Amino acid sequence: MGRLDDFLGLFNSLVEEKADILKTEKVSREEEIEFLSKVLTRLEKDEMFYLVAEVDGKVVAVSEITKRTGYEKNLGVIGIVIRHSY
Repeated sequence: MGRLDDFLGLFNSLVEEKADILKTEKVSREEEIEFLSKVLTRLEKDEMFYLVAEVDGKVVAVSEITKRTGYEKNLGVIGIVIRHSY
């Protein structure tokens, strides 16, 4: 199982437990690839900060800080996702 599968498993576990997130249906590998591609693009542009937590080589949590723009450029939005068993 690779990193992509770790991220996919983490997100889909949140859907399974009916966590308070925007999506209510599991995502496919293709959808996760598209999402992570956008994350990488935003990281390269310094538009966000992304932190990944691993336990025994498995992704168990992610956190992001996304910069706002315009009049709110001094603000950021924080998101934290932690796998239920951790």
